[in-house]
Amino acid sequence: MVSTHSKKEPHSKGSLIHDNVQEVAILGNLYAHNDDRNPLFKGGTTGVFANNLIYDPGRFAISAGAAVSEWEGRTPPPLPRLAVVGNALLGGSSTRLKAFVVANSGGKSPLGGAQVYLADNLLTLRNAALLPETGPQITRLETAPLWPEGFQAIPAARVKDAVLAHAGARPLQRDEVDTRIVAGVRDGGGRVIDSQEDVGSYPAVRAALTRHLDVPEHAVAAWLRGLSDELVGR
Repeated sequence: MVSTHSKKEPHSKGSLIHDNVQEVAILGNLYAHNDDRNPLFKGGTTGVFANNLIYDPGRFAISAGAAVSEWEGRTPPPLPRLAVVGNALLGGSSTRLKAFVVANSGGKSPLGGAQVYLADNLLTLRNAALLPETGPQITRLETAPLWPEGFQAIPAARVKDAVLAHAGARPLQRDEVDTRIVAGVRDGGGRVIDSQEDVGSYPAVRAALTRHLDVPEHAVAAWLRGLSDELVGR
């Protein structure tokens, strides 16, 4: 979590949706062993977070709001407006949450508030404690402020199996890191780590295929134009 990061504070983090980024859809993903940003929507953002599986979050699951200290002397952006629907959260050995959606980044820049629509989110902690859906400064909306056209969320009870089957760039041919993480979620194992050495270092990566390329030393521009014409003509 801290490792070699210059801030010398926990820095195991997932997704950051930065200030004023609009209409972000995060659908069907696996967030595993992130201490924070599962994800974080900053000021002025709008987004939909649906059918995701959050496993073993540390201090915070979903965080939302502008970092107040970053806007000192300026007008901060408006409150984030989010739809959070059909997600599953499973506590793990590192989990110490106070609420599912909070307005607190966990660092030196406390967040402002947010407006959030919540529906059908399944929140399961190891100690069977009841996790509140929202913390202070979160205003609950009666309807979703935005929604992807044609998207239909599946029930939260089906999310774990669906995400573990399909998440990742190559779910049918996962590398050893993805395989380890998914297996840990299935078995209820793993934790937030401080270094890659905690899980056996970086994996061995096979060299990519290469081929020789002859580029004329004094006619690079002409060669590039010819290559472009060739590709366009295919």
